[in-house]
Amino acid sequence: MMILDIPWTKPVTVELQCGMRRLFRGAYDALDFLENEWPIRKGSHYRQAVRLCRVALSRTSYAEAAHDAFVAACSEAMLYCGHGRPVASMSHAATHASS
Repeated sequence: MMILDIPWTKPVTVELQCGMRRLFRGAYDALDFLENEWPIRKGSHYRQAVRLCRVALSRTSYAEAAHDAFVAACSEAMLYCGHGRPVASMSHAATHASS
């Protein structure tokens, strides 16, 4: 099987539980994170994200579906994520946005 790592049109920046931020550009990076570093390996959005990221590595038409599933899984795991936002300080920006 040939692995196709098609970049997402909107990268996803995730604020990890330790406070660090990480940028995900495609299904390959997201799947690696989901399978090896994910904080809670359960939930319907988590399972869907794993499934769609795997499919996206062999079928380019699934890249954006994998992106959306990854964002939903982040929400389910209570990990803050933004689309292509600078890695500066998302939590700082979120605090000011609610003011």
